[in-house]
Amino acid sequence: MRPHLILAIHIRYGTKIAKFNLGYNAKKYELFLYYALRVEKGRIRSICEVISSGHQGGLFVLIRPLILFCFLWVISFSPAQGREGLFGKGSLSIATSSGLIEISVEVADTPQARARGLMFRDELVNRHGMLFDFKQPLIIRMWMKNTLIPLDMLFIDSDGTIVHIAQNAQPHSEKIIAAPQKALAVLEIGGGEAQRLGIAIGDRVSHPVFANKGKS
Repeated sequence: MRPHLILAIHIRYGTKIAKFNLGYNAKKYELFLYYALRVEKGRIRSICEVISSGHQGGLFVLIRPLILFCFLWVISFSPAQGREGLFGKGSLSIATSSGLIEISVEVADTPQARARGLMFRDELVNRHGMLFDFKQPLIIRMWMKNTLIPLDMLFIDSDGTIVHIAQNAQPHSEKIIAAPQKALAVLEIGGGEAQRLGIAIGDRVSHPVFANKGKS
């Protein structure tokens, strides 16, 4: 008789993958837990397998701590962990042909913050976004890995001019998204919002990140 799988949990967080399989072999009265933590380009860092034999009446005694272990381990890799304090907060304005638009932003201005970005967010409120400050003009390459919602990406040069707009970037895509010229920053907003708000290439963004030194 094949062991019966009671619980399977696969958690992915960035480059870390945790797999838990909790099962019961009814023929041998065995309960087993297998977990593997894979880190850094698929290399398995640690593997642990626990097998315990006993009669059915004692199985719950073993199940309880194992499930608790799984639960606590998963919590330790919560996508929300570490978000507080990682990003600055403020607002910016965009001068469009139809008027001034105000956007509330989180600012990603460190390598850690830029790497995290909007990953694992399941929503983005209208007129809210994230401003990625790369500190110097360069060819910026973005992607949508681990991003759950579609986004518009506005590439902005050092004086605040929007030089490129990538609309409706698709969730989880690892396709590289780049502007045809150097930019200083990228503003990510909800997918389709650039068109809805009338934001276009050539519009000017005001924020302290740019040479125009707009509001924070």
